[in-house]
Amino acid sequence: MWHSIRSTREPARRHPAACLGVLALLCATAGADEPVILAVNLNGIERDEIITARYLDDGSLAVAQRDLAGWGMRLPAAGSLSLDGRAYVRLADLPEVAYEIDADSQSLRLRVPAKSFADHALAYGPEGDAPLTPGTPGGFLNYDLNWQRDDGAERGGGLFEAGVFNGWGSGQASLLWDADAGTWRRLDTTWTMDRPDRMQSLRLGDAIGLPGSWGRAVRFGGLQWATNFATRPGFITFPLPSLRGEASLPSTLDVFMDSARLLRDEIQAGPFDLSNVPVVTGQGELRMVVRDLLGRQQVISQSYYASPALLRPGLRDFAYEIGFLRQDYGTASNRYRGAMATATERLGVSPAFTREWRAEMTGDAQVLGAGGVWLVSAGAVPFAGTVGLDAAVSHGPAGIGTLVGLAAEHRSRRLNVGLQVRYAERRFVQLGLSETVTPRLTASATLGYSLAGQSLGFGYLRQSTWQGDDRRLVTGNYSLALGRAGQLGAYVLHELGEAGGFSLSAVWSRALDPEVGVNARVDRQGGHSQADLQIQRNTPSAGGLGYRFLVGDEGRYQAAATLQTARATATAEAAAADGRTAYRAGLSGGVAVAGGGVFPSRRIDGSFAVVKVADFADVRVYRDNQEVARTDRHGLALITQLRAYEKNPVAIEAADLPIDAEVDSLQLKLTPALRSGVVAEFPVRRSRNARIRLVDEDGRALPAGVQVRIEGDARTFPVGFDGRVFLTGLPGRVGVAAEWDGRRCRAELVPGPAAEPLPDLGTVVCKGAMP
Repeated sequence: MWHSIRSTREPARRHPAACLGVLALLCATAGADEPVILAVNLNGIERDEIITARYLDDGSLAVAQRDLAGWGMRLPAAGSLSLDGRAYVRLADLPEVAYEIDADSQSLRLRVPAKSFADHALAYGPEGDAPLTPGTPGGFLNYDLNWQRDDGAERGGGLFEAGVFNGWGSGQASLLWDADAGTWRRLDTTWTMDRPDRMQSLRLGDAIGLPGSWGRAVRFGGLQWATNFATRPGFITFPLPSLRGEASLPSTLDVFMDSARLLRDEIQAGPFDLSNVPVVTGQGELRMVVRDLLGRQQVISQSYYASPALLRPGLRDFAYEIGFLRQDYGTASNRYRGAMATATERLGVSPAFTREWRAEMTGDAQVLGAGGVWLVSAGAVPFAGTVGLDAAVSHGPAGIGTLVGLAAEHRSRRLNVGLQVRYAERRFVQLGLSETVTPRLTASATLGYSLAGQSLGFGYLRQSTWQGDDRRLVTGNYSLALGRAGQLGAYVLHELGEAGGFSLSAVWSRALDPEVGVNARVDRQGGHSQADLQIQRNTPSAGGLGYRFLVGDEGRYQAAATLQTARATATAEAAAADGRTAYRAGLSGGVAVAGGGVFPSRRIDGSFAVVKVADFADVRVYRDNQEVARTDRHGLALITQLRAYEKNPVAIEAADLPIDAEVDSLQLKLTPALRSGVVAEFPVRRSRNARIRLVDEDGRALPAGVQVRIEGDARTFPVGFDGRVFLTGLPGRVGVAAEWDGRRCRAELVPGPAAEPLPDLGTVVCKGAMP
């Protein structure tokens, strides 16, 4: 019979009728607290184990505590019983657990609700921090030269960037060269120290300020200390949805987002929490399907809204800056003016609220503001979204001024809606604000809708100033996927007011293959229309030729070609319009210095590595399973475009190594810092191998199984039949030693020429063996 044990914890009565078969004999002969051997059936599933249970004086059954723990069940608050030095738990003390003893199969059948199992948590997300590959000092140089001839007038110049790096960080400096004027102008000089473990960066020199929600980005020279989430790729800053469910048996868990499966996992019986579910931002629906071992299925659906405007609870995003404002960037090298200091901080207070504050200070003005972003659930409004509010007050030469702002946004698979309004008083001042133009009202609204290969969008923008300017723009766009026939798009822009204007564009585009595409365009603006047809081939990333040809009405044309090699990129272009012609040419590339070598390359805009493969030449090197380089005659190769702070798999081709090469690993995972280089030395060496026959001083072969060790090497080599030994990785003239049964001997080896792959050194006497 079934015994249902409720929370009243009344002891189950022991009925004589329950003692049948073998158990009847046990019941008749066993005294109190005697053991009973039972198989286990848990929620209909036979477990591959036998347990020892105990009948107690009150007629109830007790099971070992370690067996309950092995089944993942919660232990009762009443504690356990100690019997023969082991802890037992009365099944009567387990709420809502029912059991039955099947005498025919000598088994204990348990019915356990899911909530009686222990909770367990499942968390998804990127892997932990990838430790940085130790770097060595090095540097790089980028150049971008250009020449232009426009209607008979010529000009030329170039942009240069130099970078250095070491264990303390990396620095970059950029210069602009005007060949006609014969002048050089400095652009930026910055030293950066990243802390991936804290997701923070410290910048010294020229930087761009981080404005927060209502500030303005400004160029300055000084110090910037700020969070930098990019140092941990894959880290998601905004709150992710969580799911909760329960299973009474081990089950398979599938999670779907809008009918697309996100993940699958195996879960144990019991309640579970699923956190950090990777979703697309905006509004959507998650569906969780739990299928147990008996094929029973339960489905849980949950709507969610994820927004990058929010921060995860407890996550802090800050920026502290101090320095001098940069003036005339690009035209003057070292022109700075008044001192400035800013502080900005955002904090995720809860999954539905993120607060922010910001302060600015200059020699004659101070600004302080605060704001927040709230998640609005679909229950309060027709659809979910975010609402942001901010306000700031300033004190400047003209007095006190205020700024207020409102923002609202909704995003979903089909509908996107956005609204932003910001109003500033005339006396409001802040960093980056022009002295001649004072903004008054900025308002924008967007609406987008997509369905079945079509998308439709509208936009509105209004900007007014206290000087009397007031511009209002209305935009619209529509696109239609035509399948194999390509895609069609239409764009319209209309400026409202007395100086209003109207422009309309229609574009058709089609991909002929993965690299070649064609498009046709018709534009109408101010009563004038023009049309053109263009065909373009993208430049292959591995190197090769790319081109673009455009033919338009009224004699317009453009022709451009780009040739990309492993060491440089060259471009040439010609164009004609309105009876004028223009020609342009350019050459860009880079030079890396690291690992004892100098390597010409394309522009180095990311991280790179110098690969060392002993002294083996012409060995293919792979990045992400794509061939990217071959080693030179010194066994060196440069690979670029490595992802900073991520694991980059780099491998070499085993078939390209000589027969005498000894390889410990064909793949390395490199994690470089941003815009830095690392040296990747593969554990490959030219190996001298040899066969020998070891005998003692009496000429007897060393016993089979004796281990031989090369002096200075931890590896051992077994002796085979008749004293034969095969040795690898011999550095040259070297000693070998053998030990067995309390004896020890030593022999001197002189390997053969390196060109001989497996020389036989004959019989070698191992001296010094003592019985």
